[in-house]
Amino acid sequence: MTSRLAAIIKNFSLLLTTKLKGWKWVLIVFAVIQIISIILHAPSWLDDVWWHGLKSRLFAGVLALMVWYVTERICTHRQYEELSAKALGSILLIFAVFSFCDIERALARIPNTELTLYSTACFLLSWAVFRRFALLFWGPFLMIETMQAISFHTMGISFSAGVISEIVHASKEEIANFLTFSNTTMLVTLLAAIIIICYISNRCIQKYRSLRLISAGAFLLALFSFSGLGLPYKSRITPRTWMYHDVISFVSNFENGVKRNLRLIKEVSQLPSAADKPSHIPTVSEQDNVVCILHIGESVRSNHLSLNGYYRNTTPWLASRPHLYNFPRCIAAACDTCDAISTILTDATASIAYTETDESAKATVKTVSDLFHANGFYVSYHVGYEHLGFTKSTLTAAFQSTFSQLLYTFTEKADNLQESPGSVMEQAAQVLNVCHKHADKNIFFVINNEGSHGPFNHFDHTKPAFTPYEDNSLYCAGGGEVEHIINAYDNTIVHTDAYIRTIAEGLGDRPFVYIYVSDHGESLGYDSNGHLGRGWITAQPDAASYLRTFHSNDICVVPLFILTSPEFEKLHPHFAKALAQLQANTGLTTGHGHIFHTILGLFNVQTPHYRAEWDLCSDKVQPYSGPRPDSVIAAEKAQTQL
Repeated sequence: MTSRLAAIIKNFSLLLTTKLKGWKWVLIVFAVIQIISIILHAPSWLDDVWWHGLKSRLFAGVLALMVWYVTERICTHRQYEELSAKALGSILLIFAVFSFCDIERALARIPNTELTLYSTACFLLSWAVFRRFALLFWGPFLMIETMQAISFHTMGISFSAGVISEIVHASKEEIANFLTFSNTTMLVTLLAAIIIICYISNRCIQKYRSLRLISAGAFLLALFSFSGLGLPYKSRITPRTWMYHDVISFVSNFENGVKRNLRLIKEVSQLPSAADKPSHIPTVSEQDNVVCILHIGESVRSNHLSLNGYYRNTTPWLASRPHLYNFPRCIAAACDTCDAISTILTDATASIAYTETDESAKATVKTVSDLFHANGFYVSYHVGYEHLGFTKSTLTAAFQSTFSQLLYTFTEKADNLQESPGSVMEQAAQVLNVCHKHADKNIFFVINNEGSHGPFNHFDHTKPAFTPYEDNSLYCAGGGEVEHIINAYDNTIVHTDAYIRTIAEGLGDRPFVYIYVSDHGESLGYDSNGHLGRGWITAQPDAASYLRTFHSNDICVVPLFILTSPEFEKLHPHFAKALAQLQANTGLTTGHGHIFHTILGLFNVQTPHYRAEWDLCSDKVQPYSGPRPDSVIAAEKAQTQL
């Protein structure tokens, strides 16, 4: 028995020596990198127990060595060709590159050498079992990982449920914004690289027997298990890392992102119409020909309007209006258009997609335009995105964006729906055309155009107010100059000011009320730790951190103002009283939840859905008291002290 055990140990030592000699250059390079990693992580040993998890590591390493020993003996006995250093080096090199795609661990300074060994071992083992079919997993996986790494290093975002939710509900025009020359080139290069990698992998190991691949994979797993013993516990990767973690995470995030969108669509579409119960508007008669415009802007920050103290003159026309009621502190419900618009148009007082527990904040009816339609108003919707042209009942509805499906829900009782993608002034002409065409009717408009949405190119490029500018930098790898980005962004706000002027002056002496509110703001690089866009917020891991991050930053503070014509104020005694109270309330912090009830209160709409505590035209209104950034809290305190 003793001699038998001694023979096994001798044979094991011989095989191990042969293996180490055959892989000496690979092992030397690995050892040098590993020593550097240990030195880098040495300071953290002071506050970490390095031997924690020692047993599991030793067990995994010993088990892997046993598998290697058994398979190696069989391979040697059957004279299977050894995996060459060239083939092994090629595979290791591939995964040395892709190990940097593990974003979380790269940020934690975890040595990529361990990840390289582990991923290479898993690749060899999967190839041993599935042969070329293993590429059906590894090809898409490497594609996703590389895209995630590029996304993270260029825009600071990873593929969380929120990001996937945004991607799924994005319009065609929004997605097209990302197809810049640099991004398209990068994508094509990426695809070519993945094809080349798969080809090289196939050429490197297709001639080796499955047992030989299992032997090599087991040896790498053993090396991976033992190598981490020299590192602090928190700096070691685990056998659950990368493939397991990231694949499960991506699938889970995709599922949650889609579910989040479906939940929003389901909740809104299942709401009863606000017009299902009797209502009445005593302040307006059929002969008044009044125009009410609810303009939901895109991506406008309140602190970039000169109307609200911004140092640049971005709202020259609006600032000179005598009948303007301005609320500079309006807190957006969410940082994506679909959720924000759903909150504005329904009687919800908080985010519909992300707020599940607060029953008092949930929507009970849709949509405010339905009440006006039921009382004889011509209802016209104008959107700056091109929807897919299908109806809700078709099988193709599953492939429509969230925005498109919500749009059909909101416009069920509308008389008109028009699109003008990319052209703000073209949309102004559409609105005025409807007014001229229905000059003998009361009209309720709902407008949502691209406004200040990225890529910040919706303005008059022949007469830009601020130069130089970059109007596509948000969607380019690495972004652009912050000053140029801000110039382009401010140009879009100047253009929105001109857009509102075009409509207001085009209405002539017709009585109108123009209500403007933006859906959310935008990160412009000078704050938010240098982030651009909103991806860094939607990349938060859960709904709670998403809302907390959004509402702690100034991009949740959006403009809200109401512009009226003198003719409108003279229509009915109620309007003068309501507008006087509106002016008295302009110092309040408001939110998207105020819009629905303020419109009802302004027109004195008689409906059971009205709530005075959310009506800015009421002396009973309560200010927004939910989460908000420090700048708003400071402004509230300063106002109280005056």
